[in-house]
Amino acid sequence: MTVQALELVGARFPDALGAVLGGSAVRGRALPGSDLDLAVLLPEGETSRREVVRHDGRLA
Repeated sequence: MTVQALELVGARFPDALGAVLGGSAVRGRALPGSDLDLAVLLPEGETSRREVVRHDGRLA
């Protein structure tokens, strides 16, 4: 997982049980403007949602 992805998960989801990074970042094809494709596993009882955020200048 990239440093930016780890920082994002730690900052926004401190109680996360785990996270999976996908897309171009995993394949080694990410460009500076590429987004981060993340799935975050949250503890039971947390609300499931999908969101797009900007972290460190990058969409995720």
